[in-house]
Amino acid sequence: MTVDSSPAPGALLAPHCDVAHVMRLCAPPDRVFPLLCPVREYDWIPDWRCEVLHAPLGAAGPGCVFRTAFPGVGTETWTCVRFEPPRAIEYVRFAALGLVTHLTITLAPDGAGGATVLWHNRLTATTDAGRDHLADGVEAEYHRETAELEAMLDHYLRTGTMLRGTGTA
Repeated sequence: MTVDSSPAPGALLAPHCDVAHVMRLCAPPDRVFPLLCPVREYDWIPDWRCEVLHAPLGAAGPGCVFRTAFPGVGTETWTCVRFEPPRAIEYVRFAALGLVTHLTITLAPDGAGGATVLWHNRLTATTDAGRDHLADGVEAEYHRETAELEAMLDHYLRTGTMLRGTGTA
């Protein structure tokens, strides 16, 4: 994790950090990709709740906007800024807490019938509360949450059923 709160001469850099996690899933990218959508996440994330505000394609896609509210961060508004099935999807999330998160998910075949998925978050603080959230050491929290998402997603891909008894991601 990199936290940078001192800008270089001439640069404007808010405090930020990068956190990445590599998932290894049992299904190929074309089966995984459709599940990375605010509507389809109800199928495999037990505590998933969102309010879809704008979905030109009816689900994830360019310009899709939705809102979530999770403990610790509060209300977040998401927008899909990149949509390249089945290779990549990106969301930018704006949290009332004072964080902007750029989530980039890239998918590639693993050569054995599954997928390797890189889940990368760049968090940028826009307020003192956001800066405090970053200073609290978000890296371990994000790795835990992403590992839970990996277990839930892989279980769903294997069984077609939701994995119960996991924490909230």
